[in-house]
Amino acid sequence: MFSDGITEARDPGGEEFGEDRLIQVPTALGLRPVAELVTGILQSVRRFCKGSPQADDMTVFAVRYISAPEPH
Repeated sequence: MFSDGITEARDPGGEEFGEDRLIQVPTALGLRPVAELVTGILQSVRRFCKGSPQADDMTVFAVRYISAPEPH
């Protein structure tokens, strides 16, 4: 889950980070721990923005589902 501040974050030229870039981050990180996934997304957005001030909050929330073992 993420706030619209992630996808609407803008670089100095006014281009938005967007959903396509957001989708690329977890794909590139693979099955890393959830904390690394969240950190990776936030770092990617900040690199993209290159210090440009943002107009909205940037929130990311991630959960990994681990299935229960099969009963014996």
